[in-house]
Amino acid sequence: MAKIFSQQVKRQIENQYTKERVYRKAVKEKVSQELSSLRKIFLSEFEKHPITKEIEAGPSATNSSGTLSGRGNLFSFIGFPANAKPISTLRKVLEKHDVRFNHVRGKTTIIINAPTMEEIIAATPLPWATGRSWVRGIEHGLSGLGRYLNTKRRTGSRSGGGIQVKNKLRGGKFRNTSYLSPLLNTYYKGIEKLKRTSLK
Repeated sequence: MAKIFSQQVKRQIENQYTKERVYRKAVKEKVSQELSSLRKIFLSEFEKHPITKEIEAGPSATNSSGTLSGRGNLFSFIGFPANAKPISTLRKVLEKHDVRFNHVRGKTTIIINAPTMEEIIAATPLPWATGRSWVRGIEHGLSGLGRYLNTKRRTGSRSGGGIQVKNKLRGGKFRNTSYLSPLLNTYYKGIEKLKRTSLK
């Protein structure tokens, strides 16, 4: 009887182990697939955002985002060096992600690390103000529009497309615009929902 019981226990353990492996594989495949879909939507929204498109167009762009009341463009207003690729730098941060699965005593924990606003701010410094982020400035405000002169003259211009003059040229202010914050919030909500539903 002891030998028979041992064989039964062995089969039960093997069956349980097989079920556990199948479950882990299914969870991993489902999470990876759905996370990939979330990332594609998030990055697509980033790529087609007016701020992204205007800055990536460089110092010769028009102010298609409307943030400068149609004067000049964001690339030269922010003061990026003419050969800078600020959107490429930002894109690398946004593409980052990491997924880990912890299986302990029949319980699975999914850990998904997505880019944070703190990481984005650190990677997007204003060229003329250490410690400040141009992404944050887009959303909360950038000063100097009244002294911004859009010009093709290279002398004195960091970007080759505009300069800040001493005397105020006009009234008006920079139009704050929602940029990455709403995109990140939607992305985070999708990730939290994914983590919950994948374990059901």
